[in-house]
Amino acid sequence: MIKRPHVMQDSIQDCGVACIEMICKFYNINIDRRYIQEETGYGMIGISLKAMEKFFSKVDANPEIVNISKINRLNKENREMINNSLPAIVFLEEEEIINHFVVIWHIGKKRILVSDPTHTKKEWINNKQIEKRAISYLFVEKPKNIFLNRSPKKVRFYGKFIKRNLKIFSLVMFFSIIVSLLSTYLSFNLGKNINILEKNIPLQEKTFLIQSISIGFIVLALVQVVVSYFKNILVIKGTFAFETQLFKKYINKMLTIHPKYFQLNSSGEFVSRISDILQVSNDVMNFFISVLLNFCMYVFSIITLFYFSKVMAIYLVVISAVVILFFAYIYPKIYHFGYTISKSNTDFQKKLITFIDGLEEFRALNADKYFSEKVLDKINKFITNNKKLQFFGTNSNVFLSLFNTVGTVILIAIGSLLVLKNSINLGNLTVLISLSGIVVSSLNQFGSFQAQYESMQVASHRIESILINMENENVCGEIILDKKIESIRCKRVSIKKGDTLLLDTVNCEIYRGKNLSIRGENGSGKSTLIKSLVRLDDDYRGQILINNIDIKKINLDCLRSKLVFVEPNPKFLEGTIRDNLLLGHKVPNSIFNKLIRDFEINKILDDLPLGINFPGEAAIKCLSSGQKQKLALFRGILKRPDILLVDEGFSNMDKEYLDRILPKFDSWGIKLIVIDHSNRVTKDIDYITMENYDIKNSWM
Repeated sequence: MIKRPHVMQDSIQDCGVACIEMICKFYNINIDRRYIQEETGYGMIGISLKAMEKFFSKVDANPEIVNISKINRLNKENREMINNSLPAIVFLEEEEIINHFVVIWHIGKKRILVSDPTHTKKEWINNKQIEKRAISYLFVEKPKNIFLNRSPKKVRFYGKFIKRNLKIFSLVMFFSIIVSLLSTYLSFNLGKNINILEKNIPLQEKTFLIQSISIGFIVLALVQVVVSYFKNILVIKGTFAFETQLFKKYINKMLTIHPKYFQLNSSGEFVSRISDILQVSNDVMNFFISVLLNFCMYVFSIITLFYFSKVMAIYLVVISAVVILFFAYIYPKIYHFGYTISKSNTDFQKKLITFIDGLEEFRALNADKYFSEKVLDKINKFITNNKKLQFFGTNSNVFLSLFNTVGTVILIAIGSLLVLKNSINLGNLTVLISLSGIVVSSLNQFGSFQAQYESMQVASHRIESILINMENENVCGEIILDKKIESIRCKRVSIKKGDTLLLDTVNCEIYRGKNLSIRGENGSGKSTLIKSLVRLDDDYRGQILINNIDIKKINLDCLRSKLVFVEPNPKFLEGTIRDNLLLGHKVPNSIFNKLIRDFEINKILDDLPLGINFPGEAAIKCLSSGQKQKLALFRGILKRPDILLVDEGFSNMDKEYLDRILPKFDSWGIKLIVIDHSNRVTKDIDYITMENYDIKNSWM
């Protein structure tokens, strides 16, 4: 059997990367996804078909892009020609800006076997779905010259969670089996009561037996309720444990994730993962328990039925097979609808977060109507897809209800015939019908689990794409800088953003112990350079040396305590202004108060009702842009670094204020590296100029 591997994309941009990985796996080549990203110029809008062709050319896979107009329709002749050259990557027409690709494995007469990286598995879809949307095909042969780098084995967090909470799962499994046995036995007990009524014994004895069995029935029912209660308590505990574990992992990952992922993904993309965590944590225990419980009840019921009547048991097994075939038929449709709803819901959340973040700006530009239409469009898509699923589910339920009704009628008819032939008695018939109801109910539950299982698969992959697949910052540097930073130098440094070259093999001293201004045109790479100094952007080639030490060998905490990067628009969390300025950093009160006076932060605080204890989040909303910049700068000053890196952090401050505070930096032993298009910081300062992919300093 031909192995056709399916790979899911980790984010909306890496659809093409996932397709390349599938092709490589098809040829038994396991390759690190990060290597593909590096070689294809992976960026904010993914990769292009040309970049994919270039990658396969480099690895000697003889790629060929065929325009869809040359293939025309998927008639018999074209199908045979294409099948001989498969697998192929197909570029699809989409409404989105980011290109969308799929891998085609086989083309049949009416259906095509496709791997869509946004889905959890390969699917057979109608030929017309590809004919209408396909733009180009990329055919490749087996790569012959490829850098082999086996991907790390992925460990699914379900397995880790079950191992960590094995006691809870074992107890839940035990209670589920007990509940299943009790349910089966209660049905059996009901039949006993009816059999007693048929017996030719004295009325008093008959009444006593019925009362005894009824009391036993009530006791067993109460035991079942108690067992179910403890089982549910364990499920709740397990759910909260799983949820807590996932949220801890998520927060830790956000704090250690490589900065490049924040450049490639919107905040909405990361925030939408929270709903995935909630969905997985709520579903996983309930799904596990429900499947286990219904499976146990089905098995015990069939075994008990077989004891009473082999004919009835075989009949129900046949019915089960028919129901399973039905679910196998509707499953792809449920899955497709479920995925579409999940995607449209995520798109809606991302758009809504962007809308709320920029609401004030959109209103100021009188563009609120334009953006609200964009959001409403995403909402309508979500609602429309959800409506389709509901209608489809209703139609499926009608069929199942009809099937169950007909099946029950046939079941009663068979049972009645068996009673008339004296093969079973009336009590046994009651047991059979009761157990048959359990079997049918369990089957229906299995069917409803399909959509839930698929949504769990999609949600869990989206979480894993962050927790497992996204790499962390490289924190392996061990060198501690015990001296002040005296020099920063580039050694054969090249910086590229996507296809845009910013610096090309630069050898230059960029800091020599004096305040420094970085100049250059917009887009020349100034911000990228200063972020590289604190490794918030370390996708560069070559070396950046601090005191002749490669910054990647310096302990990251040490580096970021010596060099502090200041964003012009500070983000304040819950807590007071003091809390948000210190961010857990301990500064003696005497020094804190002197810094406040030296840098004139007291003038801002005096205008607020509670001063330094005023709520930070509220303060940010009522302060001017210049005041916000002062607080952002002061937050960096409190760290008392060797160098403050300021990216346009002075643009809204008045010149007189700057003239007063600039000497204070020297008195506190802090140097400045600034990007300042307004040239407000000019006194006694070095400068470097970035132009023509090079850096020129003012002292050489």
